Amino acid sequence: MGTRSIIRFKEKYGDSVSTIATIYQQYDGYLSYVGAKLANWLKNKKMLNGIPGDISRKDFTYANGPGCLVAQFIKEFKTEVGNLRVYPEDCDNQDYNYDVIFDYEKCTFPPAWGKPVDECVEIIVSNFDHPPFFRGTVDQLIEYIKLRENEE
Repeated sequence: MGTRSIIRFKEKYGDSVSTIATIYQQYDGYLSYVGAKLANWLKNKKMLNGIPGDISRKDFTYANGPGCLVAQFIKEFKTEVGNLRVYPEDCDNQDYNYDVIFDYEKCTFPPAWGKPVDECVEIIVSNFDHPPFFRGTVDQLIEYIKLRENEE
């Protein structure tokens, strides 16, 4: 048996929240592995709304909106048959659930400017059907994981 997890990438417009993609992982879903990999990967990303001419289309520190970021996540972490899969939105909760919510009110920016993802998202982490035990930014999740590792 693995430590299963799901990562739900979501968009928020005002009070409306919709799921872009749900990623299921069969193994290593615990906070100090999948949670840390997700947070550290998101930390270095910047969001765009359009691609200005001075940015290379091969510069993957940028994402042209949340859908582009999700595609980059799959490209980066799908390294073998099995384990990481795209699941339907109504996938059951797993050992660990990571919700990455892109808030368009926080992510309003001119087309030619890259805003750090940390300023645009909220991450919520929970177990099974329990209430969330973490809610915050990418940087806050990285600090939370470090504190928990020091306690163990």
